[in-house]
Amino acid sequence: MKLRNYITRYQEFREWSETNRPEIVSDVENLGNELRHSIEAYRQ
Repeated sequence: MKLRNYITRYQEFREWSETNRPEIVSDVENLGNELRHSIEAYRQ
């Protein structure tokens, strides 16, 4: 399944990023949180 491949790649990327580029991980998490808030606001 493509989604599972995508998730695996994302996890590998995260593990690599946490050791090599921690600022990318925090940027991606901030972006994810912003998207989540936008979606929740849109639903209301």
